[in-house]
Amino acid sequence: MSYNHNRSYEEREKRFSELSQKQVNKDAAKYVVVTTRDAADGCFNGHNPSGNDHYFDSLRTARAWAQHYSDTCDHVCGIFQAPKFIEKVDVR
Repeated sequence: MSYNHNRSYEEREKRFSELSQKQVNKDAAKYVVVTTRDAADGCFNGHNPSGNDHYFDSLRTARAWAQHYSDTCDHVCGIFQAPKFIEKVDVR
């Protein structure tokens, strides 16, 4: 997984906003990005959906959103094809 840090913060923030618009509702989702430390370590057991869940129908979009989230929010997250863990994202 690669991430382009060579863009300005404003460009990265703008792209994060564009990717956020591509979120879908839970029923239409194939993938969920969970923005908690436990999720980044692959823990989905006992997971209760919350404001930390972001749903996507494309793995490519989910990964891009997760990378931009990790960069702009300085945090980690996990990508799941619930409840299967796919990968940890940390581009801080």
